[in-house]
Order: sequence, then structure tokens, then C-alpha cells
Amino acid sequence: MDLSVLVALFEENFEQHGHLPVDQLPDDVVELLDAPFALVCMTIVCASSPYDPDQEEFNRLLCWLDLASLQFAITAKHEPEMAEDVIASTSRVLHQAAQNGVSSQVIFFIANLLRRNRIPLSEEVMHDVSQSFEEDNEFGSLEMSPDDLVVEMEQFGIDSAESFAQFFIDQLAMLPEGACYPLFNALMIKPWAIDAAVLLLSHYDDVVQGEVRQFLSSLTKSQWRGLNYRRHLVILRHFADKKLRADIDRWLGMTLGNEPAAETLGKVEEAIASLVDGTDSMTLSLLVHKGDELILWTGLFKLDAGLAEGYCQTGITVEDWQDVCEKSRENAFTYMVSPALAANILPWMLERNQATKTPLDTDSLMLLGMLEDTLSQPQVLNAEEMLMLLLDGTPNREALQEARLRSEFLLHYPMVESWQIFWSRMIVRPAKMS
Repeated sequence: MDLSVLVALFEENFEQHGHLPVDQLPDDVVELLDAPFALVCMTIVCASSPYDPDQEEFNRLLCWLDLASLQFAITAKHEPEMAEDVIASTSRVLHQAAQNGVSSQVIFFIANLLRRNRIPLSEEVMHDVSQSFEEDNEFGSLEMSPDDLVVEMEQFGIDSAESFAQFFIDQLAMLPEGACYPLFNALMIKPWAIDAAVLLLSHYDDVVQGEVRQFLSSLTKSQWRGLNYRRHLVILRHFADKKLRADIDRWLGMTLGNEPAAETLGKVEEAIASLVDGTDSMTLSLLVHKGDELILWTGLFKLDAGLAEGYCQTGITVEDWQDVCEKSRENAFTYMVSPALAANILPWMLERNQATKTPLDTDSLMLLGMLEDTLSQPQVLNAEEMLMLLLDGTPNREALQEARLRSEFLLHYPMVESWQIFWSRMIVRPAKMS
């Protein structure tokens, strides 16, 4: 089918269904976004849309591109030759859009989303992004000197490894290759600099990851005394390849003499979860109480990949969480559930990450670093243990059969028999708000 015909098909579907939340899209639209060509088509639709970047319609288009790119990243693992062709086509589309005068903001948002979902872009595209920003007086340059870094940290009150990682994560991805390493050297004036670099080992962009790794490898044993928390390195080791695991072991060895920093772990107080939707995904929102601070984390889980992405918001209020709960009540497929869900589903989904080589994102690494070690250790699901928790005793054959029947719509997934059992019981008796 001609590309222009496919693009028109996506535009027509967005016009009809773009107002819907992504978890309520019709099955035929989900199948369309799952197709490998969806990445190129949605890139064209976003780049040629009549909407300004600050309009809600453009944000919804980006949500569709996000779905297409997430699915493409999974498909690409199994069909690498096809993936190379699609990625090259996507870069050509963006380069042509930039040459044709498409807004620098639009190009930036599209490129940043694709990079965040580990879709590589050509050097031409990254040059276009940088050049268009330099020519746009409203946005200035993407270049950042060490002095600029210090000024921005002071201006925006960045005073921790977590706030640094969250604030600069997207900006670092758009810097030219080689620009990150000197910034981390400049960051060493901060007592949490090495902790920030360790967090950014989970950066979604391979180039940034590589420069962070280069920086950490350059540190001496005496400098490694500046690492406050070893926990993030230990967690990352579960998902590292053989080479990175060797680096982490070496770095951990250099921290053995460090005096452990005083550490307060968080506790999951409440949880909200969705049923598995048409994209074979579910969301989980957690309210975490750590010391005097409340933290909101929301994660997206995919049956075939594990924990796909998360968003961590620190310093929220009780009212913020109540707003999240109120919005969840408007969705017929979202429920208040037991906080015990986190202890059962996180290790299981992390095992799927490990098995499918799906990387752990920075915000989820932040969450896991706040919780007990058992929640961050990948584990194959123990269905019997989970059922004993949910059914208040040893499950019997009738209970198992009832649970399976309640989730027949998932039976075409061989790996989710235990998922079916778990969800049918959890949703029958959702936890009440405390």
C-alpha cells in the first residue's frame, strides 16, 4: 500500500478516535498502531499536523506516536533488518520536515519522544534539531556549557541526584555527542554528583548512557567515596549486559569501604491498578510514604516486556493523590487495590524485563531505590504464594477454576495463566480507600 494512503488512514482514524484515552481505543486502531509502518506514518502525521505544540490535539498525536514507537521497539528485537529500514525512513521523514520549515518545537518533541523510546535518529536529524533551536530566538541553543549547568541548577533549585536526573534527562538526550562527559565533570562540585550519574546509567539514550559510563569509569577509588547510595548500582546490575555488569562489580568494589549513608526506605501505602487493556498493558499507580515525604509513581507494564516505563513525582500532597484516585474512579477499568500488589507484581514484571532485555527506566530505578530490596529483585511468579495472600488460605481447585474462567479473554497468552488467576481475584475484592 502506498505510504500516502497509509498516512491518510492514520489521519482519518485520529480524527475519529483521537479524543479517546489510549486505553479505550478500538481494537482495529490498536492493531494499526502495532504495525511496524505505524512509526513512520505517525511521525509524518505529527510533523505535518495543523496543531501547535501547546495544543491538546498535538499532545494526543504524540500519545499515538508513543504507542507506535513502544510497540516498534519490541517488534524490532525480532526483526532487526526490517527495523533498520523503518528507522532510516523515520529519520528521512524528520530531516525533510526540518528542511521544509516545520516548527523547531514540533521537530524537537517528536525527536525527543523517539529517542526516549530508544528509536535511534540519524546525525542529520540531530543536527537539524540543534540548528533550528539556535536560529529560533525564543528557545536559544541546545548547547550547554558547564557554567550553564551550574546556573540552571541554582535557578531551578536542583539539590539532589533525583531532581537533577529528572530535570536534565531530556535535555541531555538532545546534546551533541561528546557534550555530556564535561558536564558530569563539572557536576562533581555537588556531593550527590556520582549518585546522579549512577541514576543516569539507566538513561533511555545509548549515547548518554555511554558517556555516563565513561565518566564513572574515569573516577578514582577516592572519588567513589562520594557515592552515597550503592542501592541503585545493585538494582541496575540485574538488568546489565555482561560488560556493564563487570563495570558495576568493579565500581561496587571501590565503594566497599564507604560509610553507608543514613537511609530511610519508603513504604507503599495505597495502590491503583487497571485491567489489562487492548494493547496488552496495564498501569499501576503507587502512593509511597518515605519519611515526611509522599511520592507518586505510575508505571506501565506490558505482558511481553515487563515494566516498560514509569513516572516518579516526589513531594506530592495528600490532595494530589486524592485527585489521582478521583480520576481513577471515572475509569471503569481502574480499581483501588491492595498495596500488597506492588510486592507481588514488581518482582514478576522485572523478571520479564530481565528475560526480554527490556531496560529499566530512570524514574522506575528511583522508585525501586526507595523500597525494600525484595521488591527490586526479579523473580519468576509464584502463583501459589500470591493466591494464598489473596484468598486468605490455601487455594482449592474450585477457586482456581473460577479465577481462570473470569479471565477467558486472556487465554491466548500462554505466559499469563497466573496473571489471569491473580487479576480475577484481585478485582473481585478491590481494596477500599483508607
